[in-house]
Parts: sequence; structure tokens; C-alpha cells
Amino acid sequence: SLSREGIAPVSPDQGVEILLRLIEDPDAPVVTVISGRTEGIDTVRRDLPALPLLRFTGNPLVRYHGVELVTEIELNAGTDPYLADHLLDGNLLLPAVIGMEAMTQVAAAAAGRTGTAPVIEGAKFLRPIVVPPNGSTRIRIAATVTATDTVDVAIHAEDTGFVAEHFRARLVFSDAEAPDGPPLQAPDDTPVVPLDPATDLYGSVLFQGARFRRLRRFHRAAARHVDAEVAVQQRPEGWFAGFLPGELLLADPGMRDALMHGNQVCVPNATLLPSGVERIHTLGAGDHVPATLRYTAVERSRDGDTYVYDIAVRDEHGTVVERWDGLTLHA
Repeated sequence: SLSREGIAPVSPDQGVEILLRLIEDPDAPVVTVISGRTEGIDTVRRDLPALPLLRFTGNPLVRYHGVELVTEIELNAGTDPYLADHLLDGNLLLPAVIGMEAMTQVAAAAAGRTGTAPVIEGAKFLRPIVVPPNGSTRIRIAATVTATDTVDVAIHAEDTGFVAEHFRARLVFSDAEAPDGPPLQAPDDTPVVPLDPATDLYGSVLFQGARFRRLRRFHRAAARHVDAEVAVQQRPEGWFAGFLPGELLLADPGMRDALMHGNQVCVPNATLLPSGVERIHTLGAGDHVPATLRYTAVERSRDGDTYVYDIAVRDEHGTVVERWDGLTLHA
């Protein structure tokens, strides 16, 4: 009967778990109300501050501030012009880096943490999100706050009926800085690799279009190690149509994509596509982002067509500003 009235009941197991958690918490409030979703109940009032004006928060389907947010977005080549630069085998693919931005926007809005770049943990790119070249598709981004600073996020897509997870990750808003350490850059006296990404890689080995062509030069290109400079769009613009909000919470997606496709020089005979990352200490958007960054990647392991890399991204002073642990790429 509760379900028929649009109320999601709390199960006995959930109720017991929550009760024990409250009993053990000396800071728990004297009066607590526990409920499932209570859409359309006139006697229930919830605090709903304005949502941040961002590309992926525009159409909320479910919203409980500080608890849960589900948004729905329509993607097509007109509203999201970056799709035209991510065309593979005749399909427009939502780039993993845009998926990270989408998850960050919705997670930050759900938790009220729009001023902090998160640590992304357990990112999985389980199924591609495909947009027809002359059509559109809808995605739903679902975020649930699971701890004070932690939000679990999943992206679902129309072509699987919004049932299967396509992308998922856990975002931790901890203000933690990217740790220093390997992989290290090549020594300063190392000759630059005689390889021009613009003419030797993009358009042939690498399929990425103009917005993602950020590789500038290689200081090292070996079978298991990459050291390269990437250009950064300091004030990201042109990612979305002019009538849509253009602000990004994470630094330049084009730069971040190059951290993955730059490793293609290690496997030049196949196309490397991401399937997951264990942990990313992200660089947030803002005026502090330099125009050029240098990234080093080292192969941690390989199993057949699956490659795992660790990546460190440094500014001109050698300070690590972003770190990827356990990037998994499939050839």
C-alpha cells in the first residue's frame, strides 16, 4: 500500500541497521525521521536549495538534497559538439572523461560540494554510451550520498532501458592533494623523441578529433613507459552548445583524455579504450590550471589485450597536480 501511494518503504533489515547506527553515534540528533522516497507527500517538506547551473544537473527526476539526485540529459551532436570529435567506427561515443565530469557535477550537486575536486575511486566504464550521428540519446546520472564526503554515482542510458549501468564510480570530496612519487619524468638531458603527434599520430593511429588533440611532444616513448607534454585549455569552453551552461568542475577534459590515448604509442597496432581506473586524484577547474602539463605513464601489468598503467601529471615545477592509479585499457 505504501508503494501504491508513491512511498518507498524502509525494509526491516535497513531499519535495524539504521537504528544500530544511530544508537552507536553519540552525535546523533535527539529526533530522527527515517524514510524512503516520499514523492508527492504534501505533509513532507525538505530543504531544496537551488541546483547549480551545470550541463548535467539541468533536469532532475529525483532529488533529496544531501541524499540522492537523479538527472536526465539528452545528448546529440548539436548540444554536445565534443561528440563529433569522438567518432569511432561510425558511432559517436560519450568519452569517459565527459562521463567523469557528468558524475562529478551530479555528485557535487547532490552533496552540496561544488567547490571541491573529488578523488574518483573504482571508476568502471562497463558499456559504451553510443549517440547516433544523426540522432540523440538520453542518459540518466544517479548519485547517492553514502557517507559525509562520499557519493556513489552511476550513468544509465536509454538504449538499455536505463536499467544497466554504463559508467559508475565513487567520488570522495576530501580536499586531499595528489600524492607525489613515481612514475618519474625522463631526465632533463634526454633528447626529445622525433615524433610529431599532429602529423604522426592524430588522424591515423589516434582517432580523436580536434578538441582532444592535446599531445604536443614526447620526452620518452617506449614499450611500457610514456613521458609527454600536453596542452591544456585553461578556461574550458566550446564543449557544450552556447545556450547550455558551459562551466566545468574538473580541469580540461581534452587534457585528461590525452592521458589515456597518449599511451597508444605503447600499443600502436590496436586502439586502446578505457574500462576502468582504480583511483584518480583530479585537478579541478580554475585559474590555477597551467597552459601546459607533463604526464608520465608506466605499464604496471599486462594480461593479453588488457593493459594497466599508473600516471602522474606534473606542472612546470615538477609538482604532481593529478594522479591516476590503475588505469585499465583494452586493446
